[in-house]
Amino acid sequence: MLCETCPDIELYYNKDEIVMFDNIDELVEKINHLEENPKEAQDLFYRSNKALWNKNTALHEWDKVLPKMDDEYKKADIDSIIKENYNQFIYTR
Repeated sequence: MLCETCPDIELYYNKDEIVMFDNIDELVEKINHLEENPKEAQDLFYRSNKALWNKNTALHEWDKVLPKMDDEYKKADIDSIIKENYNQFIYTR
C-alpha cells in the first residue's frame, strides 16, 4: 500500500504494511524500487491487503461510530461478515 505521509497513520498500519511518501518524486522512486524488487512488492501487497481487511474497512469504522449514536447498537461480528461476503478479495498465503 502506498500512502502520502499523514498524521497518525501508524494507528492504522504497521511500517511493514505501508510505504509512505512525501511528494511525487519520492512516490516515483518508491514505485520504481518495488518494480525492481517484485518479491518485496508482493510481500508488501499481501501484508497491506491483510491489514486493510482486518482493521480498516467501513464495517470497522461503523462499529466504532454507531455505538456512540445508538446505545442499543450491538457490535457486528466483522470477521464473519468479511469472510462470508468478501473472502474473494482477501489475498492470503
